[in-house]
Amino acid sequence: MYKLISILLISISFLFVSCGDDDKDNIYSEYDGIYEITEGEVSFHDEKYFKLKSSDLYTSNGKIDFLGFTSCSSSSESSCDDGIYSNYSISGDHPGYRQIQSSGVDCLINTTYGDIEKDGEDGSVILTYTHKKGRFQATKCDFDTMDENMDKLTTESIDVIKARLVD
Repeated sequence: MYKLISILLISISFLFVSCGDDDKDNIYSEYDGIYEITEGEVSFHDEKYFKLKSSDLYTSNGKIDFLGFTSCSSSSESSCDDGIYSNYSISGDHPGYRQIQSSGVDCLINTTYGDIEKDGEDGSVILTYTHKKGRFQATKCDFDTMDENMDKLTTESIDVIKARLVD
């Protein structure tokens, strides 16, 4: 009975987390569109084009605006993947990707943060993805522990690309 109640509570809690497309008040909606990479490359993407789409994530802590990254094989909307690479989304202080592993008292963390800024008046942007890792001892290894120990993480790499808006 206890396990059934636990499973039910976990299932109900997932109902409170949802994604939305109401981007009119999303801080990233100005970046929606298809882009062509003009400078640089990123380790997670081999195509020359990508799509950025603003969306909202509703959690028990409130709404989080984010900008999703989707791969495209050309400048055409139909060439873009259906899914959003949430691992490489941009959402302010929230990482797009977080991985935590516990090995005894060791806590291993791998995270990626994205940032975006305008580059001129023609709709061009600069995207920066910072990849950080760390290993430290902790009695508990979870996202709260990760947030408390961000200063102990080492920057592994930084991907920077410039891209121009094509659609």
